[in-house]
Amino acid sequence: MSEGWRPALRVQAALVQSGWVGIRLMIGYRAVELGADALVLGLVAASTAVPALIGALPTGRLSDRVGGARVSLLGIAVFVLGLGLLALPAGVPGLLVAAAVIGLGNLFVMIGQQTFVAHRARGGSSDSGFATLTTAASVGQLLGPPIVTLVAALGAGAGAAPNALLGAAACGVLVLAGLVGSRRLQRVDRSTPPRRSRRPARS
Repeated sequence: MSEGWRPALRVQAALVQSGWVGIRLMIGYRAVELGADALVLGLVAASTAVPALIGALPTGRLSDRVGGARVSLLGIAVFVLGLGLLALPAGVPGLLVAAAVIGLGNLFVMIGQQTFVAHRARGGSSDSGFATLTTAASVGQLLGPPIVTLVAALGAGAGAAPNALLGAAACGVLVLAGLVGSRRLQRVDRSTPPRRSRRPARS
């Protein structure tokens, strides 16, 4: 099979992870804007991990069933929904919900991409595919924080804290840009038959 999916996967992984690392910083700034104390800051940070704790296995099964590219696309949509919730005037409770939704979106993207790579490697080694994914994600995690904080700082007044909502908007642009090449990934995914669970042979 053609390896033309690799550039599309690299771009998607790098851009979404840029947005993911950037929004975690902006969520912290937003919590401070809302007057959060140290305990609330910790709860907000932890809320992004809750979806992974309870949703990783179901998401993996869904990804096996419908294809990793589709689940990644769903993840981008959920991520952007969470960014929209972040802008609502709902105080700290709303911030906790928004952070959890964003974390769920990132979970969908990550597991979808991992499933996509695993399905490409059936009958062979997956080392190269996972190296491609990990390297691209690491590049995104490296570039995301300076890009997002620069945008947030430019939107703040002199001596003021970074504009968290403007930084969140920058994260949204990065994540939506990850849609580039998603059609290619879905076409490749559709060319691979869905995985079927193996049943033990009857004696």
